[in-house]
Amino acid sequence: MTEFVYRAADARGKIRRGMLAAANRAEAMASLRAQGLFPLEVEETGRPLGRNGRTGGDLLAFTQQLATMLGAGLQLDRAMGLAGELYGGTSFGRILADVRRRLQEGASFSTALAAHPRVFGRLYVNMVRAGETGGVLPIVLRRLAQTIEEERDLRGYLLSAFLYPSVVAGASLLAVVILLGWVVPRFALIFARLGQDLPTLTRLTLALSRFLAAYGLWCALGLSAAAVIGWTLLRSPAGQMAWERFLLEAPLLGDLYRKLVTARLTRTLAMLLGAGVPVLDAFNVTAETSTNHMVKNALARAAREIGQGGSIARRLAAQGVLPAMAVQMIAVGEETGELASMLEQVAKAYEAETRRTIRNLLALLEPALILILTGITLLIALSILLPMVGMSAGL
Repeated sequence: MTEFVYRAADARGKIRRGMLAAANRAEAMASLRAQGLFPLEVEETGRPLGRNGRTGGDLLAFTQQLATMLGAGLQLDRAMGLAGELYGGTSFGRILADVRRRLQEGASFSTALAAHPRVFGRLYVNMVRAGETGGVLPIVLRRLAQTIEEERDLRGYLLSAFLYPSVVAGASLLAVVILLGWVVPRFALIFARLGQDLPTLTRLTLALSRFLAAYGLWCALGLSAAAVIGWTLLRSPAGQMAWERFLLEAPLLGDLYRKLVTARLTRTLAMLLGAGVPVLDAFNVTAETSTNHMVKNALARAAREIGQGGSIARRLAAQGVLPAMAVQMIAVGEETGELASMLEQVAKAYEAETRRTIRNLLALLEPALILILTGITLLIALSILLPMVGMSAGL
């Protein structure tokens, strides 16, 4: 059994906190419901309850909580009131209070959410609108929460996957700078006093050390200026288009990036179509939520062509954004009338393929990086040791 801390609301809307023992989180939530409580947060002991301070995490937790409360039969106004109490005086809590105020003034839930586009994006609002129209808001919210969590998990996997190589590269580069900037110059004084001929490797290392001492600061300033200029250019429309084109067309990186784009695009389309959003609206919303301008323009063109009739898969293939295999799977889903479920399968397949590709890249990158940086350090050490060995042999 595992101990869980929970935060739940009773039938009168009062917030209760406590601890309970259960085999897993699902059993803990079932136990709370059996007691007549609506679970808001249930976490294992030792992991913090509450918010992580970021809107993305708050949005996921709020969506999960609201789906649970509405699914348990709570009215939307009461559920929003409980959610507002849960987040208190935080910025997200104030946003929820404003959404509830708009609801009480007669606005629909989707319209109230749309008043805060930086928190509730167009995709979120359209999904909620579809849930309202179809009377399946709790189901749509659960699907939204699942999608937000899956995207967050994928993003976290990508960050953690490249964290170790980055730390290794940074630490090794720092070690090389320390060797060239502080260690080698001290041995250079010893070699100068001895006045003996130095091996070629030692002379090259000493020259590099002198260059670093004389121009290292200027090199650092130049690299910083280049980084700032590059960042500024990338933020411009032309720079963004050039960078996005490079990401899609680069030999190795492009394949990985295209898989990521395909997974996100097809998951968004699957979620919208599964919620009952019309095809054209689903394509337009997906285009608006895309962060890649080339993909956004391609989807917008595809939406216009689909509006004129014809196969969705063929229109997508003509834009050249999705891989051929994804287009073929979409065509099968279109022919069988299971487009939403097929898009979901495409998303899962390409997410799995992305993870495999990253694992394979890291399996090659990590040892290669270690060998290269270790080799550089070894060369510096040899450049110092060779004159000392020669000096010992001459004694």
